[in-house]
Order: sequence, then C-alpha cells, then structure tokens
Amino acid sequence: MFKKVLFPTDFSAHAEKTMECLGNLKGAGVEEVVVVHVIDLRPLIDWQDLEGFDRWRQEAAGKLEEAAGKLAALGFQARGLLKSGPPFLSIIEAAREENVSLIIMGSHGKGYLKEVVLGSTAENVLRHSPVPVLVEKFRTIEATGKAACEFMSQRMFGKILYPTDFSAPAKRVQDYIVHLKAAGAEEVVILHVQDIGRLRPHLAARMEEFNRIDAGRLDDIRREFEAAGLKARTLLREGVPFQEIMKVADEEDISLIAMSFLGRSMIKEALIGSVSGKVVRLAAQPVLLVK
Repeated sequence: MFKKVLFPTDFSAHAEKTMECLGNLKGAGVEEVVVVHVIDLRPLIDWQDLEGFDRWRQEAAGKLEEAAGKLAALGFQARGLLKSGPPFLSIIEAAREENVSLIIMGSHGKGYLKEVVLGSTAENVLRHSPVPVLVEKFRTIEATGKAACEFMSQRMFGKILYPTDFSAPAKRVQDYIVHLKAAGAEEVVILHVQDIGRLRPHLAARMEEFNRIDAGRLDDIRREFEAAGLKARTLLREGVPFQEIMKVADEEDISLIAMSFLGRSMIKEALIGSVSGKVVRLAAQPVLLVK
C-alpha cells in the first residue's frame, strides 16, 4: 500500500528529522523513497546571475544525493529529484509522475507554536495531493545552548485514533490502519463525535436515538479491526468535532491520528476551515490524511 513514498525537503532541520521517521515505514511495505527539492524561481529577479543560479542547483543536487545516501543506509531504494517552479505544484506533479503511494511532510507541533506552521505550500499539497499525506509533528527544544527538534510522538503507529463520521471516505481509512499493523500498529481508538452545532437545537430530541444507532455502528467497526488482529475500542462523544478529536488524542496518549480529508458531503472543503484542517494545524500528534 505504501510501496513508494515521496519526501519533499527544504533541507531544514525539521526535514532532516522527518527522514528519521521513514525507517518506521519499512514494516508497512515501503521499498522506495523519492526525495524531492523544489527551487522556487519566482523570487529570482536578476536573471543575469546565471552562475549563482547554477551554483544553487549544484548545491541542492549535492544535498539530495546525501539525503538519498542516508535513506539507502536504512535499506530503501532512494534517489533525489530536483525540480523548479511553484513548490506545491511541483510536489503534486512529482507525486503523479513518480506514481507514489504516500507523501510525507514535517511541521512544528503545538509544543513549539500554538498552531502548526503549514504555510501555503503544505496546505496546497494537502488539498490537492492525489495520495494520502502523513504530516509528522515536532517540537523545538534547547539542548546545550542550541535549538534542536524532536518528534512529538516517539511511537509513530503504536496507538491510532480513528475519527469517523461513517461516510465512504472515512471507511477507506480503515484499510490504511489495518495495513499499518505490519509497521507496529497495535491499538485503535474509534471515535465518533455528535456535532452539536449540526444536531442542536432542532434535533436535540433525537440525540438518544442517534447515540444508540451510532454506538452500534462503532461496535461494527470495532469488530472489523479485531478480526484483523488489532485491539480496538470505541468512544462516542458530543461536542465540536475537531475539539473532541484533539481532546481524545491527548487523553488517550495517541501516537497517530488517521482520518479522511473528505466527509459525508464528499466535497473538498478549504483545508483551513475543515475538521481535518484544524486537526492538522492544532493537534500535537502526527496526522495521516486519506482522500
């Protein structure tokens, strides 16, 4: 399922740290990693400085070769890919051209800033990616007088939170979670949040009915995970969906949140305003977004 992975890098400390987590994907069947760096031509003003531009390309090519060497040492087939153009378009283009099954990106966790710094490039990659995207999270710490970064979650796939609205896109996430069993996934917490903004005040009288029906749906999903060899349990909450997802992730010491980008409407929302977008920005844990 995750045989070939695309890893965009800007050669920052966070990108270097993200590479370390790729070793965790060996068990999930990852064989090949394409490391892509995009040179954004838009800021370049003086086209007379061709020598400086060539030197920039050569330096980037050298860094890509070094990154590929590190990944090869982890047992992957690895190579660098240097592209130029608008960054997010080039990353999406690379994902399609290389026929990858996953894109991995890194970002600051909320231990560093109140919200993840996605930036327009990462947000657009998440919105337009033709494949699932794994967003790894970091926090910055002071070590021996220098700033260093470490993963927000050290176990990666050990305990997965699966928020579901019972839609077809959410159902597809289950297959990815089961697949991660080979990479160390042990337990799944299945969460459904009754959205009080949608259900109240007009449908408040039917909450007991909705809870009974949805508890049954959750139990069905639990049995499916257990049949696949994973420990699983269910949670039914009421509230604002993205807030409850983050609360449960913290309360349950979750190592990964796996969820769909699409919901019942089957319409792509603007990432920043969607439930998944808010979870990506605000949760401390890594997030796997599946289309």
